[in-house]
Amino acid sequence: MAFFRQTYELRCKDSNGGLSEVYLFGWVKYSRKDIQINNNELRAFPSNTLYKVEGLKNASFNERTPLSGQGYRYDQTLSLTFSKMDDYFDFYDLVNTYVRALVKDRNGNFWLLGAYNGLETDQYDKQSGANKSELNGYTITLSGSERVEAPYVSSKELIQPYTSIPILASGDVLASSGVLASSVELTF
Repeated sequence: MAFFRQTYELRCKDSNGGLSEVYLFGWVKYSRKDIQINNNELRAFPSNTLYKVEGLKNASFNERTPLSGQGYRYDQTLSLTFSKMDDYFDFYDLVNTYVRALVKDRNGNFWLLGAYNGLETDQYDKQSGANKSELNGYTITLSGSERVEAPYVSSKELIQPYTSIPILASGDVLASSGVLASSVELTF
């Protein structure tokens, strides 16, 4: 009995943690046939406008698979950290909505979070820090639960045909999502 599709070999220690890019877009209920995943690779997804999150200090995602009597589920968590508390950021709209996220890890791989059920804000912290070495800024944690793993988005070409357009030249907060962002069109 084969458990793996391919042999897992010991690899070089050149893997980097964290996310280099985060794109958020509104959650819309799509038919399951509109989102096509084959061998955990995204093959088709309806067109959307993505908002690239700017001003991140750190970002990461985690996916857990708790086992239960009802079968598998994949609990996804996206953590975003912004440094320096300021009235420049307004996260109200993000805290009160469902979103999906396309993330790029520091190894160049893209992943789609909240593919079917979306992500919602689980935690929002605004902190000054107790001393100079602690975070002065914001931490937002988005979470969701899916029946499938976060699908791998196979190539950067899937998001290449767009032009990145800043929403407001002044660098203000994007009103519709509540995050400092620039807009891109994504067509899978």
